[in-house]
Amino acid sequence: MSTVIITYETVYELLRIEKSRNELQRLDQDFFQKVARYLEEKNLILSSLKEKSTEIEVKKTERQLESFKKILRELYERRERKTLDLALFCSRTEKNSPEIKSMLSEEKDLFEKVLETLNKSKTQFLPKLEGKKTETFKNTILVRFLHSVPKFIGSDEHIYGPYENEDIANLPSDIAQLLVQKNRVEEIKNEI
Repeated sequence: MSTVIITYETVYELLRIEKSRNELQRLDQDFFQKVARYLEEKNLILSSLKEKSTEIEVKKTERQLESFKKILRELYERRERKTLDLALFCSRTEKNSPEIKSMLSEEKDLFEKVLETLNKSKTQFLPKLEGKKTETFKNTILVRFLHSVPKFIGSDEHIYGPYENEDIANLPSDIAQLLVQKNRVEEIKNEI
C-alpha cells in the first residue's frame, strides 16, 4: 500500500482488507510510528476538550478513541496470526514466501524468531519421533549449567542457548568440555 495518512477510516479500511484476504497486506514500514503519532494527537485533542468542551463531546471523543484502539488491536492480531502461519508454512516446506516482503520490520523479527524456533524444534524432535538414530546425539555430553550462558554459535555453526542456571542440555563434546573447563557446566554422569 502506498503512503497512508492515518485516520480512523483508513485504519478501518486496512483492517477490512486484511480480513478479506489470506495473504499479508503491504503497509508502510513506519505504519506503527504513524499510528503512535495519531494516538498522541488524539489524546492531546481529548485533553483540550476536557478543559473546554461539554461532557457529551468528551465522551464521544473517548468512544472514538477506544473504537480506534480496538480496530488497531484487531489489525495487529490478524497480521500476527498471518505472520505465525507463514513461519509455520516456511518451516514445513523449507521455502520462502513473497509475503515476507509485505512484513513490517517488527513482524519480520517475530517471523524470523518463530521460524528459527520451529526449525530447531523440528531438527531436534522429528528424528526422535520417527525412531531414527541421528548424528545429533553422537559425541555429545549431557551437562547441567552452573551459571547462565548467553546464546552462542558452536563450532558446528549451530546456535545454542541461551541457558539459565540449572538448565540441562545435551551438547557436542567439544563445546561441553570447553564449558566444563570454564566452570560453566558440570557433566551429568549416567549412574544406573
